[in-house]
Amino acid sequence: MTRSNTDSNHSLFAVYLRGMLMGIADLVPGISGGTVAFMTGIYARLINALSSFNPKLLKQLVQDPISKTWREIDGNFLIALFAGIFTSIFAFAQVITFLLDNYPLYIWALFFGLVAGSVWYLMRSLPKKTFVEYLWVLAGTVVAWFIVELKPVVVEPSFAYVVFCGAIAISAMVLPGISGSFILLLLGVYPVLLGAVNNGEAMPLIAFVVGAVIGLMTVSKVLKSLLSRYYTQTIAVLTGFLLGSIKALWPWRLDSEKGEALTLLLPSQYESMLGVPSATVTVTIAMIVGTLLVVALTLASEKRSK
Repeated sequence: MTRSNTDSNHSLFAVYLRGMLMGIADLVPGISGGTVAFMTGIYARLINALSSFNPKLLKQLVQDPISKTWREIDGNFLIALFAGIFTSIFAFAQVITFLLDNYPLYIWALFFGLVAGSVWYLMRSLPKKTFVEYLWVLAGTVVAWFIVELKPVVVEPSFAYVVFCGAIAISAMVLPGISGSFILLLLGVYPVLLGAVNNGEAMPLIAFVVGAVIGLMTVSKVLKSLLSRYYTQTIAVLTGFLLGSIKALWPWRLDSEKGEALTLLLPSQYESMLGVPSATVTVTIAMIVGTLLVVALTLASEKRSK
């Protein structure tokens, strides 16, 4: 998979800002940081950089100058990107929690619109749009819809279990359409990790980072191979992932609790069951704003690249 001009011509500050957007996305169950990377033109570069990590790297560090190895792994890019991701995670974890607790309808509606716009973006970016590609989109949609249908597990997470969850979730985070934080929610460790960030607890975060490193080194190589050999089919499946996962962002909902799956409601059902206004008009406007924001950013980016 070659690095496109869009992927390679970003300043480190621009990469840092994209990392911040990825971090915000990864905090929200239902949104994928990989989607943000794809939409902002750094996805191919990210996969290339991550896939360069392998056991031979240690040998190369001994034999070659560190600067050569640093360039090979695109070290400046990764440092800037992950600095942005971690900045958002630690700066906005409490903000996201507050907004979801106090303004859930509007926040989920905005996210729903953002992901709906992202589906439009990915469908538009398909190199070919034949019946076969649409079948791949359908396959990805079914898989993601099934994942969203799963019930969260209730566990007392050990260090080893959090390592395992970190590996699985980080793999999802680099896939456009699969939300790593939603996977953590299903595995029962999302509240634990969010609490660790808010309260400064080190051990759960260390366990997650260990798992994340393992997951990144594995999934990035698989993705690089798939994108190199089957680019169109891979993008089609990832588009389906995003389309199928949009269910997790429907604003009128009963959130997963005590092992129960997410329940979607109509606005009238939401009012009668929860006894609170559905705010149908303003929530719908928030959905439209989210969608139009992605469309506007996409068109502006394409105009600049011409």
